[in-house]
Amino acid sequence: MADLATIIQQLSQVRVYDYFKKKSMPEFVEPLVSELVASFTSYSGAGKDHALSEISPEVRSILGWYARKLAGRAVRESSRADLWNGLLAVAILASGEDFRDSMAPLALLYNSALRLREDPKVLFEAASKISTQQAGNLLEEFLRRPADLKSIQAFGFTEGVGPLGFDYVPLLPEYGGPTPF
Repeated sequence: MADLATIIQQLSQVRVYDYFKKKSMPEFVEPLVSELVASFTSYSGAGKDHALSEISPEVRSILGWYARKLAGRAVRESSRADLWNGLLAVAILASGEDFRDSMAPLALLYNSALRLREDPKVLFEAASKISTQQAGNLLEEFLRRPADLKSIQAFGFTEGVGPLGFDYVPLLPEYGGPTPF
């Protein structure tokens, strides 16, 4: 397992622009983010604080991208592990200064849980228990939202088919959807 500094240094080289340009995540990114997510759950309170202080805003944006990818794949492959790892990635993302980037991936993961006949409340509460206070609060607040404010449509997505099968299709340009020009 690579150390945290190495993982963050490698992920810092990636720009979200790469996603919009190529419509895919560079191959080396997912294993690194998976390792970051897995290691985060093993940290104590002080270890989590240190790890979070090392994660730049650019790396945080990759966590949202990763969660979006895993939300679709969880449904395609009936993978509870992908659902869980996506949720943990959002918990790390939500521990940053601006939680708003966490909301769309949360909606996708919530929808994926429903499609997989998993109880989103159980998953979100379990993730909140191993998250920071800030992320835990966000997960619990998301669960209390009315259904229409948890829907993927409220965050500019729809269910569809991508090159690999089931996926979430962005409807807004900021998420890689069509541009008005």
